[in-house]
Amino acid sequence: MQKKAENRKLGRLSCLVIFILLPLLALVIFVVMGAVLVIADPLEKADAIVVLSGGEEVRLQEAISLYQEEYAETIILTETGAKVEGYNARDGVEYNYFTTLEGIIEKDNPQIYDYRVPERMKELFARKDYGRYAQPNGTMPVCFTASNHTTGGNSGSPVIDANGYLIGINFDRCWEGTMSDIMFDPEKCRNIALDMRYMLFVIDKFAQAGYLLNEMKIIE
Repeated sequence: MQKKAENRKLGRLSCLVIFILLPLLALVIFVVMGAVLVIADPLEKADAIVVLSGGEEVRLQEAISLYQEEYAETIILTETGAKVEGYNARDGVEYNYFTTLEGIIEKDNPQIYDYRVPERMKELFARKDYGRYAQPNGTMPVCFTASNHTTGGNSGSPVIDANGYLIGINFDRCWEGTMSDIMFDPEKCRNIALDMRYMLFVIDKFAQAGYLLNEMKIIE
């Protein structure tokens, strides 16, 4: 009788040991198999570093590190979550998120080629002849800023809104954001894009090439 009790006790102990050891053994097997099956190829240089959305800033930081180590010359963000917004440049200096044709006219300087405003543009401005491209308050938008992280070579890239519509063409960065390749500051780094309304205005009213608009689908 005593021997049977001892056998039952030994059997329960054996089951307990097996119950504990089996998961540990399975874990060891999976780790060994993972080490055998997964091969970590050495990094090679590529045309671009693609950053998938999500992962907070970890993926972006890793991409920046690889970029700085010259593994690729371009970083592609699959989804930025950026917003059209202005920024505070420094104490007491805040920039709006858009510019208008009024600013171009104010900077007109016939002595400097880049600031020489064509006569036809001055005439359109004087008459406020902006067609259907003006803002509701009657001003003509030219550019806007957004919190996209851009770099050299991104000029000409499309700026797409949440609905997939083309709303601008990226071409520059704000002065305070030119260091973004080395140190990205989300409070100050802004990309500058040409507003599509101004582009359409220039094609239609300024260049009088409205026939080109027949090849486009314009969403208003």
